[in-house]
Amino acid sequence: GTSFGVATWVFDGGESDAALATMREERGYDATDVRETDKAALGDAYDEKLAKGFAEHRHAYDEARVVLDGSGYWDVRDADDR
Repeated sequence: GTSFGVATWVFDGGESDAALATMREERGYDATDVRETDKAALGDAYDEKLAKGFAEHRHAYDEARVVLDGSGYWDVRDADDR
């Protein structure tokens, strides 16, 4: 079968959670992308930020996404774009 290498964790302490810091260190992540998608928090930038997030794009490296509230969607594909 195909392995995507997708891993998930649940951290209760937000960005400052000690387990998040440990995971980042163990996996060698230099940065963590924290996104806020709340319309009240983003104000006029909400539509632009949401559109940017939904635009299809690819990364050649592992990445960590931290969702502090709400949910997210990621379309993960294999090397053959399936």
